[in-house]
Amino acid sequence: MILHEERDYLITYNNLLSELSKEFNQSFASIASPTLSKQETVSYLYNNIQEYLIKKNKLKFPLKRIIQFIPRLLYLFFKLIYISFKYRIKNIPANTVFFRSWLVPRSLNEGFYYDDYFRSLPLDLLQYEKTLIGINSTDLKLLKKCNFLNNSLVNSNGLLSFKDVFKVFITYLKNGLLKANNVYLYKDIDITFLINRTLLIEYLCLNPFEAYLEFEKCKKLINFNIKAYCYIYENQSWEKAACYAYKNTNVKTIAYQSSGFSPIFLNFYPTLYDSHNHPMPNIILTVGDYFTKYLKENGNYLIPIKTFGALRFEYKNDGLKYLVSKPNTLILNRILYAFSVHINFYNEIIEDLMEIFQNTTINVDLKLHPIYYDSFKFNINLPSNFKIINQVNNDELCNYYDFILFNDSSFGIESILCGVKSFQYNRIGKFLDNRFFYFNLWNPNVDFNDLIILRDQLLSKNLNKYYNQEEASKYINNMYKPYIGNVDIFRQTLI
Repeated sequence: MILHEERDYLITYNNLLSELSKEFNQSFASIASPTLSKQETVSYLYNNIQEYLIKKNKLKFPLKRIIQFIPRLLYLFFKLIYISFKYRIKNIPANTVFFRSWLVPRSLNEGFYYDDYFRSLPLDLLQYEKTLIGINSTDLKLLKKCNFLNNSLVNSNGLLSFKDVFKVFITYLKNGLLKANNVYLYKDIDITFLINRTLLIEYLCLNPFEAYLEFEKCKKLINFNIKAYCYIYENQSWEKAACYAYKNTNVKTIAYQSSGFSPIFLNFYPTLYDSHNHPMPNIILTVGDYFTKYLKENGNYLIPIKTFGALRFEYKNDGLKYLVSKPNTLILNRILYAFSVHINFYNEIIEDLMEIFQNTTINVDLKLHPIYYDSFKFNINLPSNFKIINQVNNDELCNYYDFILFNDSSFGIESILCGVKSFQYNRIGKFLDNRFFYFNLWNPNVDFNDLIILRDQLLSKNLNKYYNQEEASKYINNMYKPYIGNVDIFRQTLI
């Protein structure tokens, strides 16, 4: 993504998308659209607009995606038919608290499922409520490895019959494609054709389809008289489809913000129009006080936002706060780069790191984002002092690395907890992907030239690795609140 001024992105462009959504008058197709839900990491509309303004070249007609549309549609159709038949859900007890989650590789341990998002919460809640985890997955290889013998786990696609799946596909084919008829200006330039190109591409790539599918599954859950529908909050189109389905029902919609985010994720920053007109949950629960504060201050939310706890944090704590490790000030000559989910950044970051660190005595470890462990391959031959890794030992982090580099990842903040300074990197120094909300311990932002300075300080053994452990503890524990099995706050949302 091309990073420009934060105000332009979060205000001017954000309001433009809200204006665009008005044209479709809250139709379901507009609710299901990732573009109108401001999922810029899916649509890349802002990035395409900026490229057009710079290069003045019209983007290519998406002929390849048109050719792929029918094969992609048929493949998904037959997969869903197979999955819905194999994992058919015949009954769900009334008043069940349904946790809508995901199946990812790290959720499986020798075939046994351990939820990577809600972690122990469904099990902890079981002593008070009937609970069920519904994983959403069409990955046949992963599903084959997953043991569904446990009565607390289902594949949510099993809620649908052949007739239901067929109905969803027909509805999508007939109604899923949106086209803007009004004229939309950005910096006095007509960008309507770019908007319509993006809407066409998302339709051809089936990006809105998940919202159509989720809506149909939610209607089935309403028929089973579930008590609550709990999901991971990112304000995406499928979430809005679920909230739309449960509107005017007795089902509580509880959204849980499970991980960090930056301003790049525009979907976390609804305008006032969005909050009045887009479907929203009954409540949002966050991982810590700073996230609660940040959402309230930077998004127009008309629903309650309340601090709950960091379910995915398994760091040492005393029951009230996380225990921050003392920084190790010895020079170790090793750094780590923790990559974000934004795969389009990877190669240019690697090129920068190579330009700065190759042919030095500094070892550079590259930690890929978990979803790319098995799939991403660099198109570059790495120097001998570079190494790709999948896992790190957090307990030994401060004894292994001098500092952590990252962009748009929570790992940089977690490293402080583990006793290692971290810096978020952007070549040109425009930090729209800022993760350090309310941070003032040191300047965590480094551009290309700053990184050269850090390299030279490390090589000359003059790098300052110290930071105030007590102040770091205050910051970490404002960002993240330990969850120790106390479900009282969560239970209050069910009332």
